[in-house]
Amino acid sequence: MTGRLIQVAKSAYQYPLILKQLWHAPIVQAPDQEVVYRDLKRFTYRDIRERIGRLASALHGIGVRAADTVGVLDWDSNRFLEAFFAIRARFRGLLHHEIQRNRDGAVDLPVDHRCPWRAAVDRSE
Repeated sequence: MTGRLIQVAKSAYQYPLILKQLWHAPIVQAPDQEVVYRDLKRFTYRDIRERIGRLASALHGIGVRAADTVGVLDWDSNRFLEAFFAIRARFRGLLHHEIQRNRDGAVDLPVDHRCPWRAAVDRSE
């Protein structure tokens, strides 16, 4: 494709629009600002960033590599937010969170057995 190149405006955003950059501004400008999850848990941006880093390091330690699939049996929680950023930003992997309940009320997670993946399980609560 050919075309005429234009100059970038001096006021243009300088960072690439990628997931890990979403944490840059809050960490730099308000690291101790509190984030509240459902009036149950309180974290600062610094805490969340640290937790994401620890999870990413733990996943790397068990062998998760770029583009791997990681299953997370959680949703709409601070842990899911941390898993999302740890997996997507650090590994550019697939976060598999398709959760279904069967007739007995048990949770079923469809697994594609042709694709190797890891599951993150939180047993703390």
